[in-house]
Order: sequence, then structure tokens, then C-alpha cells
Amino acid sequence: MSGDIFVARASEIRRNFRIGYYQIEIFHEEKLIAIMEAVSYRKDHYFIEMDNEE
Repeated sequence: MSGDIFVARASEIRRNFRIGYYQIEIFHEEKLIAIMEAVSYRKDHYFIEMDNEE
């Protein structure tokens, strides 16, 4: 419904040099409504240009 609040919380389960495992939980108000697991693969280069200015 319009005005409802949804919150997503991501937790890193485990990670090594190349692969990361994550669990994402979606809440509607205080009620857990969805869980998703994701795997990521890290490459040696960025897909977009990153500014290295600090």
C-alpha cells in the first residue's frame, strides 16, 4: 500500500578473495516477508571508472 515501509537487510555470510556469499532479508514493518541468498564474484578490474581521489 502507499506509504508502507519496507526494509532490506544484507548480511555477508562468508567471503574469500574472489567469491562472497550474502543473505538478504526483506521486512514489511516488523514482519519478515522474503529471504534471498546471493553469490558474488569479484574481478580484478572495475566495470565503471572509479575516482581514486581522497
